Amino acid sequence: MKALTVAAGFRGLKWNPFGKNYRQLPPEDFKKALRCVAAVKAATEGKAEILIECHGRFDVPIALRVCHALEEFSPYWVEEPVIPDTLRALADVRSRVRVPIACGERLYTTQQILDAIELRACDYLQPDSSHAGGLTGMKQIAALCDAHHIPFCAHNPSGPVANAVTLALGVSNWAWTDSTKGLFFKGFAFLFS
Repeated sequence: MKALTVAAGFRGLKWNPFGKNYRQLPPEDFKKALRCVAAVKAATEGKAEILIECHGRFDVPIALRVCHALEEFSPYWVEEPVIPDTLRALADVRSRVRVPIACGERLYTTQQILDAIELRACDYLQPDSSHAGGLTGMKQIAALCDAHHIPFCAHNPSGPVANAVTLALGVSNWAWTDSTKGLFFKGFAFLFS
C-alpha cells in the first residue's frame, strides 16, 4: 500500500478505519481502528499524510474520544467526526480537540458553507462540485474560504466530470483534492495536491 501511494505520487492517504459503526464505537472496534491507523502511519514512513474519514457517523462523546486518540498519529485531518445534521456539534468537537477537522461534502449551498465558517466548525472545507453548484458554486465557496483563510479541499469521489470541474477552478487557496483517481486498495482512497 505504501509503495502504491508514494510511487504513484500521492501525498496523502484517506480512509475510514472505523468500519460501519454508527453513533457508538464498541471497544474492540475502537482498538482495531487505532491499530489500523498505527500500521498505516508506520507504512507511509512520513512520505504521505494520513487523513482519517469518519463519514459523519459518531455522536459528540465518541467523536471526542476518537479525535483525542488520533492525536498521537498527527493526522492531516479528521473528516466529519460527528453526524452532519448540526454544524454546532461539529464546532463543539473542533473547539475541544487538537486534530484538524474537515467538513463540507454534505454542505450544498454557499450559505451552509458560510455558516460552517462563521461557527468555526472546521479547519478545512471540502465542498463537492456534484453537490455544491458545479463550477460556479465551487468558485463562490473557494472565494469564501480564501477570504476567511480556510484551505479549500475539493471533495470528489464522483468521477471524471466532477474531477474536470475541480481542476478547472484554478483557485489560490487549493490545498487538497480528494479523488479516487481510479485507485482503490482495500477501501482506501488516495489524495493528491
